Amino acid sequence: MCVVPDNPKAVVIKPSKYDPVFNESYLEWARHYGVTILPARPRKPRDKAAVEGGVLIVERQILARLRHEKFFSLYELNQAIYELLEELNAREFQVREGTRRSVFEALDKPAMHPLPVSVYEYAEWKRFKVQMNYHVRVEDAYYLSSLRSGRTDP
Repeated sequence: MCVVPDNPKAVVIKPSKYDPVFNESYLEWARHYGVTILPARPRKPRDKAAVEGGVLIVERQILARLRHEKFFSLYELNQAIYELLEELNAREFQVREGTRRSVFEALDKPAMHPLPVSVYEYAEWKRFKVQMNYHVRVEDAYYLSSLRSGRTDP
């Protein structure tokens, strides 16, 4: 399974055609979910997933129909989106046989894997230098480094 990010500037630290260097937090996310990262090449629309067409359909069929309505809770909005989404998924294709729901049931659902039991926890990775007083400065806060406290773990 692979992920093709649409905006690799947020993901790729050092671009390379054969061996790009990725943001460490994004790598941890990919490892957690067991996926491979294959960033889209710049100015290569064929690399991007067909999901962009799906987004356009949702914008036209769901968001456009809700643009003049007012909702007073997130629950109400989600209900309205859910109803329109069910209608969209049940609508027959114009060119080929079936519906979006039938294609999902036949192709996508059998290929899906369960999510991991534990939830992914976001983390930021940074390198710091230990100062002369054995402290590390992180966003205007000072922390005693493991060198001074006698611990050998990083």
